[in-house]
Amino acid sequence: MVNDPESYNSPLESPNFISDANDFADESEEAVDANYACKSDEELQTTLPPQRKRQRVKIPLTSTQRKAHNRIEKKYRINLNSKIASLQKLIPGLSQENVAFETNNSLNSQENNNEKFGKKLNKSIILDKVIEYLISAREDLKAKDAEIALSKSQLDRERDPV
Repeated sequence: MVNDPESYNSPLESPNFISDANDFADESEEAVDANYACKSDEELQTTLPPQRKRQRVKIPLTSTQRKAHNRIEKKYRINLNSKIASLQKLIPGLSQENVAFETNNSLNSQENNNEKFGKKLNKSIILDKVIEYLISAREDLKAKDAEIALSKSQLDRERDPV
């Protein structure tokens, strides 16, 4: 290995690379010792993770670009919130509850925020209730299918006594 800084492929190959044992505070002493154990060049080559591609330099957005991006993001959020609110309307017991987020149907977000009566549903609660409802509906469907199969088999036995 040449001692030229441009030839270093990773920070581990750099002569200035220094690790601090505090980085491994949660690890046992044996694990720390294993991390600092001397390895041959061949072992290092096989154990090093692949190099990351360089990330491109992030150029700050202009005011106009930022405003356009913010509008797009807001439209996306409102669309997603509307879909969650639509799911809420389909679940018995949740359809009349107020939501704690802005949707297309919100007349005025400040008006919704100023309501102090009752607890508003957030997205997480709504999605949890939708999941519970779907699981319950699936179990009910399985039970009904089993009931139908049993009824059919009983009906077949009554029609064709053996």
